[in-house]
Amino acid sequence: MSILYTDIRPMIKPSGKKVISEQFEESLAQSDKLEIAVGYVSVKGLQKVDKLVEKYNIRRL
Repeated sequence: MSILYTDIRPMIKPSGKKVISEQFEESLAQSDKLEIAVGYVSVKGLQKVDKLVEKYNIRRL
């Protein structure tokens, strides 16, 4: 597993490295199931997950 970066300071993504959202979507594209355990979620985050589940035809959530 490699280090994942963000575009929010203080851990700005170095050139040529992936941010968490890129890795998440790349992994989701190769999956048919999604399991998430979080302590906090926003409406915007749930809407994004909903769009990705539909985009990649995730069958089990």
